[in-house]
This record gives sequence, C-alpha cells and structure tokens, in this order.
Amino acid sequence: PNEWYLDRESGMVYYIPRDDSQTADSIRAYAPVAEKFFEIKGEYDDRVQYIHLKNLSFAYTKGDYKYVLDGEEYACGGQGLHSAHGSIEFEFAHGCSVENCTLFCFGVHGIIIGDGCNSIRIKGNSMRNGGASGIKVDGAGYGREPDRNTYGIELSYNLITACGGRYAAACGMLVKNAFDTVIAHNEISHMNYTGISCGWTWGYSDCIACNILIEKN
Repeated sequence: PNEWYLDRESGMVYYIPRDDSQTADSIRAYAPVAEKFFEIKGEYDDRVQYIHLKNLSFAYTKGDYKYVLDGEEYACGGQGLHSAHGSIEFEFAHGCSVENCTLFCFGVHGIIIGDGCNSIRIKGNSMRNGGASGIKVDGAGYGREPDRNTYGIELSYNLITACGGRYAAACGMLVKNAFDTVIAHNEISHMNYTGISCGWTWGYSDCIACNILIEKN
C-alpha cells in the first residue's frame, strides 16, 4: 500500500492505495519536470550579492541523478551523496540568505552552498520529504585558490525531517570544505544515515574545515 511504479516506456503510473478511502478521483499526484528552483551563481571575479529568499514555499523537483566515476554511471553517489545537485544552489555568492522558507518533495538535495561563498545565512526553514540532504555546504578544498573558499556560513533554526527518501546515503546536513561556520538550534529527524556530517579529509592530511561551531541541535 502507498507504493507506486512508473512504466517509462508506456508512460503509465501504477499506484496501490493506502486504504479504501483513496480513489482515482480523490488522489492528487504531482510529476515534477524541474530539476532546480534557483541557481544563484556569480563568477570567480564577480560575486552575486545580497539575494534573499524569504517566506516562500518550494515543492516538487525531479529526483533523477547519476553518479559518474571513472567513466561509469551509477544510480547513487558516494558517501553523503556528496556530488549531487540541489534544488536551490549558491556559488560565488556573498551576503545572501534563505529564511523562513518551506521546501518539500524535492528530488535530491534541498539547498547547496558551493564554491566561493561567504556570509550566507540559512535560517528558520522547514525541509521535509526530500530525496537526499536538506543542506550541503562545499567550497574548495585545502590548497585551492583562496577566492574559491567558502566561509562565514550560518545554518540555524532549521527543521529537516524525512529526507534521504530516495538516496539513503544522504545526511541531514553535510558540511564538507568550509570554515568559520555555525550549525546551531536545528532539529533533524527521520534520516537513513547521519544527522550532521562535517569535514571531508580522511587521515591526517591538511583540511580546510575548521572553526566550526556545532551546538544545541
């Protein structure tokens, strides 16, 4: 019950109702066609600045994602689904925020803060029923160009629940290569893997993930 199957060749969707109260006339179904909601991206030498998304609801993005390793395609990515895309993405951005927004039924990651971002605030949002992580932060690794570093990130007072539904390796929050970051007062539940994963360097080699405060989650 409550499972469905898409026959891609015929275009037919099959669904087993939860109970007798569900009929063909009472079911509302959504078939997403968009991969992302927003790409907020500047350039290496020209950052986009002061873009704020507030009090908005976003829903229904596609969950298709292929992980390519050594020329081979896989249906799922590596640890934390670390290379997958998001529904809202920042890159080379300064002074931007997503606040008091709702994201639900997103196909892969919810929000990604990528290369060259600083002073980004993700605060007071609700993220649920996602295919992968609620939030991923990933700038340049140790030894890369300083302008690609990601720092000054605030992830606070967010609710992330029932995510990782399609990609079980996803984390509630994945913070890979970043520094001067605060992760506080978030509520994370009903994930398949890790609530908060921080850092991205195995062993004892140099790592850019430092000065990160994780508290009261």
